[in-house]
Amino acid sequence: MDFTGARFSGGRVEFGSAVFSGGIVEFGTARFDGGIVGFSDATFSGGSLGFTGAVFSGGSMTFEVTAGPAPVGLLAAVGTPVPSEVRLRTDWLPPGS
Repeated sequence: MDFTGARFSGGRVEFGSAVFSGGIVEFGTARFDGGIVGFSDATFSGGSLGFTGAVFSGGSMTFEVTAGPAPVGLLAAVGTPVPSEVRLRTDWLPPGS
C-alpha cells in the first residue's frame, strides 16, 4: 500500500490491531496535520513500513501499544523533542526524552 504524499488533516484513521508482516506500506512524505491516526495494538514484524520524509505538524498519532521495532524513518520524521501529539512507545524514545 502506498500513502506517499497523502495528507491526514481531519477525521480518524485506525490501523489498530493491524499486522505488518510482509510487503511494503509507505507513508513517505505524508503530512499528518490534523485528525487522529492510530496504530494501537499493531504489530510490526516484517516487510517494510516507512515514514521517511513524513511531516507531523498537528493532530494526534499513537504508537504506544505496538509490537516490533519502530518503523523506518518514523523517529527521524517525528523529530526531537517528540511533539506531544505523537505518542511513541517508551523504548522507541530518543535518550533524554
